[in-house]
Amino acid sequence: MIISGKWQSPILLSTSISYAELKGLCGLYCIAISDNYYIEYPLGKNKIVYFGSGDLYSRLNAHSNPQSWTGNDEVHSLLESGYFLEVSVMILNELSDEELRSLEGDLIEEFEERFGKKPIGNRQIPSKIEGLSLDQNCFKIITKYTF
Repeated sequence: MIISGKWQSPILLSTSISYAELKGLCGLYCIAISDNYYIEYPLGKNKIVYFGSGDLYSRLNAHSNPQSWTGNDEVHSLLESGYFLEVSVMILNELSDEELRSLEGDLIEEFEERFGKKPIGNRQIPSKIEGLSLDQNCFKIITKYTF
């Protein structure tokens, strides 16, 4: 599913897996707003707020604290308004942090191309590794909130 030859296929988490089971797992994640709310981007509406990568347990734990969004008025305002965030996760333990950040950059660039702006929670695009990229099937899985 992903072009790099380091694994057969990623393991996808469902909502039935507990947060505690993420300990020690690395991968990509997508945070989106729940309910019937959509964010207006220049080229269309979407639920996606943020793409991230790394140690899933610690990164998602940090994002669950509203203070982690301090300085990002758009995301902070959503949380203060009572909207909930949902998470979609792709486990990719075989990759280094640098490789995960490169794939995170692919997600952000693809989103920006489709919607005219980076997700409101992402401020920068991580540096890329030549020859390492997501294929379209992976993009559709991790961004299940697009339409």
